[in-house]
Amino acid sequence: MAQLDFSAVDWYFLLALTLAKGLIFFAVVVVTGLVAKTQNIGKAGLFGIFCTQSNDFALGYPIVVALYKNHHPELPAYLYLLAPISLVLLNPIGFLLMEFQKKRDEKENAKDGILFRKIFAGVALNPVVIMTVLGIVANLIFDKVLPPVLEGILTVLGSSYSATALFALGLRLVGKVHNLRGPSLVVPGILITVKSLGLPLITRELVSALAGSNTNETSVLSNFGFLYGTIPTAPTVFVFAAQYNLEVDLIAAAMVIGTFLSAPLMFISAKMVTLNSILPSSYISELSSFLLHIGVIGLVSGVWVFVLFLMARRWTKAPQFATMGLLLSQMLSCIGVVLWVLVDTRTCNIQLRYTQFFILAVGVFSSRFWTAALAVTLLILARRGHAYALQWRWKMTGICFGIPSILVLVLVVIFNNTSTDQNHQDINFQYGTVQAVVAIFVLVSCTG
Repeated sequence: MAQLDFSAVDWYFLLALTLAKGLIFFAVVVVTGLVAKTQNIGKAGLFGIFCTQSNDFALGYPIVVALYKNHHPELPAYLYLLAPISLVLLNPIGFLLMEFQKKRDEKENAKDGILFRKIFAGVALNPVVIMTVLGIVANLIFDKVLPPVLEGILTVLGSSYSATALFALGLRLVGKVHNLRGPSLVVPGILITVKSLGLPLITRELVSALAGSNTNETSVLSNFGFLYGTIPTAPTVFVFAAQYNLEVDLIAAAMVIGTFLSAPLMFISAKMVTLNSILPSSYISELSSFLLHIGVIGLVSGVWVFVLFLMARRWTKAPQFATMGLLLSQMLSCIGVVLWVLVDTRTCNIQLRYTQFFILAVGVFSSRFWTAALAVTLLILARRGHAYALQWRWKMTGICFGIPSILVLVLVVIFNNTSTDQNHQDINFQYGTVQAVVAIFVLVSCTG
């Protein structure tokens, strides 16, 4: 903050972020107040804070620095300007609602002036707010150039912060989810959706409408705004919930699940951001690298879930058996994707080329059949019972893996794949129009 050139700051970008967070905050507060079974303004304030306060520095800062340090080095410093939006503008409103709820529940006679002073003191003494103000003061005093001694000390402290913050985050996440299952996960799911999808999308649209002096700058800022919106909720929200004794288990579950679910969304957002800084001629290699990462992650996750299914013997139940079939088909797809990236089908021997296509296509087609089989299994389970559903599991296995295998064999035997540069770039339709027709046939058959 002390070295930031404020003349280069796009204040319309900050305005767009403020409007986006404000819209989400007040929408969550109003909706919570309307749909809650009992009027609880404290819960509304807590949910509003959850959906707008991001883990800017522990998770967001390392990712932003890694993405933008070479092309837009000024963007990481924006986080220090964005954090006060929640800490100074929105959180006090949430604290005020929680304090009034606490006063109502405990029937305290504390004066409103005392509550306001307590909230103001909490905001003013927040370390992030204090250091932001000190950074602005140092910026004005030293004219954006810190003394070498002070800069060296702050650089060392700043370099050690990310690792320490991530370690502390891991400690906070352990043991926070107790026995929340089924309907009790509905509210956390809604909060996570609003935070991880609603906030990024609204932020991107508002930034595109307000910020940027030209098309390229607007694109960069809108992508940065979307990435910023995907940063998960800060663990301090759990502290607020415990402090006011409001939905502690619910917030803990939402915080933990949201942190893990935000990882793939942030990964995809980061990959899309990097596409803006590469040449169009490098898109294919970048997409291949992205496919390889997704394939490896999917395969490792699939093996992990498959082992859990076997150890818990859940595959002996009809719905879980269909789910395991779907899991196996997805694992085949991941193996096919990895082979497609690692093996150049234009130059390899024909047996390896056909093996790669067979594994990938069978995995993709069988996943469609297993999805339909899972729906049929649930229908049979509801109408005829579990024992009758178990009688169909091996027949479904033959159908869901047999028909895709036959279709792929027909493609391989009858039609010719020339493996040119053009169809090598399209992993989904290596056999062109013929494969597209087969894919449509499979989709129509499964949806029917």
